[in-house]
Amino acid sequence: MPLVNCLRRVSIVVANLDRSLRLYRDTLGLRETWSTFVSAKEHDHAVFKLLGIAPVDVRAAFLQSDDPAASMIGLIEIGDPKMQATPLAEPGKRRGELSLIFHTDQINELYHTMVNGQFTIISPPTLNELPGYVPSMEMTLRDPDGVFINFIQPVKDAPPGR
Repeated sequence: MPLVNCLRRVSIVVANLDRSLRLYRDTLGLRETWSTFVSAKEHDHAVFKLLGIAPVDVRAAFLQSDDPAASMIGLIEIGDPKMQATPLAEPGKRRGELSLIFHTDQINELYHTMVNGQFTIISPPTLNELPGYVPSMEMTLRDPDGVFINFIQPVKDAPPGR
């Protein structure tokens, strides 16, 4: 018997919460379900213990899709000017890097929205045919902090393993 059940949320430490909300909330349409600000003055607040940081101002927002069991993302801005960004191997991925994977039924509209929003696109919609799976159109990009995001749209009426 597993010691855990489903993964409930992914949280990302971001450099600028407002800039990240522009992508996740304003562009992708995820609904902001909760947000908070914790002042460095609240030095006994649990958030500092949970994040393993000294007391600094922390802003956070949590977003999700219309399906309450899927696509929940936490965005956390830690107000520490000395905090270093995680170096990324460009282009592509690096060991230990995580990907956010979203399903969509509007990949071409999403692509044009991302181009117009000047987001960093790694791959435009591309046909992906894997044996045993329904073919799909997929695209990838990086969010404002360099997080790798993959979007998948199954090709309708395609037999698996084509």
